[in-house]
Amino acid sequence: ACVTSAELERFTFVGALMGAAARFNGFMELDLPALVWRQILGEQVGVREIYAIDADIASHLEAVSAIDNEDVWNAQTEINPVCWSIRFVDGTVSALRANSERRVGYSERAEYVATVERVWLEQFKPQIDAICAGFNSNFPVTVARLQTWRELERSVCGVSDVSVDALQRIAKYEGSYSADSDYIKMFWKCVREMTGTQRRQLLGFCWGRSRLPANPTEPFTIDSQGGADDHKLPQSHTCCEFDC
Repeated sequence: ACVTSAELERFTFVGALMGAAARFNGFMELDLPALVWRQILGEQVGVREIYAIDADIASHLEAVSAIDNEDVWNAQTEINPVCWSIRFVDGTVSALRANSERRVGYSERAEYVATVERVWLEQFKPQIDAICAGFNSNFPVTVARLQTWRELERSVCGVSDVSVDALQRIAKYEGSYSADSDYIKMFWKCVREMTGTQRRQLLGFCWGRSRLPANPTEPFTIDSQGGADDHKLPQSHTCCEFDC
């Protein structure tokens, strides 16, 4: 629904930030569906991408495509009519033909599915186009299209699953700690036993972000707070502003 010029300018700005992030080691935390990333790369999208946003529509289209018997079609549509209209994600209903209440005939199934896919995807076109314009202003299109959409997502947003191995590679120990300290060995053992959600929460608490960059370089510093004994806990930070 955000289609005013001011709103689309914001989408363009986000796209420009995404392009900058792709150039400079993925610093944005965005949870966007494959539909967005694939369209930035100029790839075709369809029912598979629709599933991530509107599972009801995607399941409906797959069910329509799966019926290959006219009698079965007539029996099912008698109970659950399929008409020439579509419901968008904001709840509004749009006509696909002049008479939106007319039922879809058995021979019209393929046309109906193709039309629903096209019209459903068009509801995001102004925003996607604005994001693409911003992204392409900061990142070469030809270079972007050498990547898969997952590679592009990682280059912009970093890695969604916090890798313990990656954290250990950038770990820096201060005070009385070292990689061989018993406390440190217990710390990494605990981190490995955490769920993915818990590791993201740990990273957010120490770093202020829940994703690692695609190629992390900032040190993950663990400090003994001046000494290690049973009454002191370690602290960890990646810069002076985020201590734990």
